[in-house]
Amino acid sequence: MSNKLHSLSLCLLVTSTVTLADDDKALNISKGMTEYQHFATYPFIDKAMRDEKNGQYKEAFTELEHALKKAPNNHELLKYGIELSIKMDNYQLMEPWLEKLPLAQRNALSVHLKLTQLNHPKLLSYISY
Repeated sequence: MSNKLHSLSLCLLVTSTVTLADDDKALNISKGMTEYQHFATYPFIDKAMRDEKNGQYKEAFTELEHALKKAPNNHELLKYGIELSIKMDNYQLMEPWLEKLPLAQRNALSVHLKLTQLNHPKLLSYISY
């Protein structure tokens, strides 16, 4: 009986950790948004996160494209789109999103992308900044 209780406790801990991680990601994405932008982008970001969780990266990216129209200068939203393009192995989608980031953030992201390229060799040709 105590093994079942222990297993249930671990399941609850993992579930709550995943939920907190999603909440943290949503909070990071909405940084710097006006109240209106947050209100206008929430449905798209929420749907994108659910699609990502289900492995539907293309659908998630499409939702972010809608959100980006409402908050075009949101750097966290742009970084999330770049992350999804990597998960889709579609590095051409990433290029225009990268160009919208300020140079300092592009350079910081470059380090992350170069490390990621170890697992995604096709990425090499798209990180030339």
